[in-house]
Amino acid sequence: MVRNERLNFIRKIEAATKSRVVTMIHRQERLSLFGIPFYRYIDIEDSEQVLRAIRMTPPDMSITLIIHTPGGLVLAATQIALALKGHPAKKTVIVPHYAMSGGTLNCLGS
Repeated sequence: MVRNERLNFIRKIEAATKSRVVTMIHRQERLSLFGIPFYRYIDIEDSEQVLRAIRMTPPDMSITLIIHTPGGLVLAATQIALALKGHPAKKTVIVPHYAMSGGTLNCLGS
């Protein structure tokens, strides 16, 4: 139910801004697997998903990136930043809380 509400909200943003909304949200809560803590961060899987969304966006359609992340792998963040930079239409970034490290790189690439 929460996922559907989130998708409906994203569709409303797309309609209002006439842009493709791409989200990259990594919550900072600490999770553990067998007692070993790990965190969500920008990884190659994120890069592939965001690159796919950018490629599927027509060149004349703007992109709105909603990003909330502690950062992540340099390679993945760089790939995203370069793809955003290469998209010819307008790019807008929304940072609800923070975009650290690789997240900042993605904002600057926009």
